[in-house]
Amino acid sequence: MRKFNFASTLVLLTLLASGCQSSLSETTSETTSNPTSTTSTTSTVSTTSVVSTTSTPTSVPTSETTSEGEAVYGTELFISEYVEGPSNNKVLEIFNPKAETVDLSQYTVKLFSNGRAIDVTDYARHTMSGMLPSKGTFVFHYSLTTSAGVTKPLDDTSLINAINAVPSEFRWVGEYVAGAPTNIASFNGNDSIGLFKGETLIDVFGCIGLAGTANAANDPGTGWSVTFANGAGTTMDVVLTRIPTVHGPSVNALTYNIGSTPINFINSFNPLEWSRVVYTATPATHTIGTHTIS
Repeated sequence: MRKFNFASTLVLLTLLASGCQSSLSETTSETTSNPTSTTSTTSTVSTTSVVSTTSTPTSVPTSETTSEGEAVYGTELFISEYVEGPSNNKVLEIFNPKAETVDLSQYTVKLFSNGRAIDVTDYARHTMSGMLPSKGTFVFHYSLTTSAGVTKPLDDTSLINAINAVPSEFRWVGEYVAGAPTNIASFNGNDSIGLFKGETLIDVFGCIGLAGTANAANDPGTGWSVTFANGAGTTMDVVLTRIPTVHGPSVNALTYNIGSTPINFINSFNPLEWSRVVYTATPATHTIGTHTIS
């Protein structure tokens, strides 16, 4: 008769039990780690879902998209470029950053010469018309025929070509008519410009004079000397462009000295939203007819 070896059997059972515990421990560890992985995946899906709901047409230029390919849009029309150069080389650009076409008949541009007060009535103004497409521009440019019949157009070929590339319905030269001047682009460095939606001022270039104040008290002279996004300078003989991170209009308060008197202009631009390039000789360094936001 073979003897039953109890000790060997006990060792074998112990080893088998140990193996089962090890297997169970590994299973438990894997089960515990899975929920974390699942949570991470859920977060990624949620983010992707948000991006997909704000996706934009493929026709939007790649220069105006994020690194993920999502198009960048803004909130409202704004003044995107200001060209105040030598001779008659003067252009103002309005940009539509919105995803949709905008009815321009809602908007009026007004020129407040020499820091003119906001409540004066003899300013140059023009209510635009037409439907401006998304990422489209509207330009005002200079060309004045005097009472003697002498025409004074731009003479910078680069600006002329850029203006001519803008559809005719989205550019305006205007003229002076008694009681209703419309030649907006007749500005110098000390003339402020307002973009109005209906009766509401939504965007400003320069500093519009204070209501009820004599024009001379608001006039900065040849221009405003301020600090722009890329350094200090004046608004005379320059090309000023709204920086890409600006997505909409703004009306600000700016304290500026007229002579030795500090004046708090409540309808002012924010110079830090603009980059400046000196323009004292042709051709100009500009992007008239196009604008980019990021």
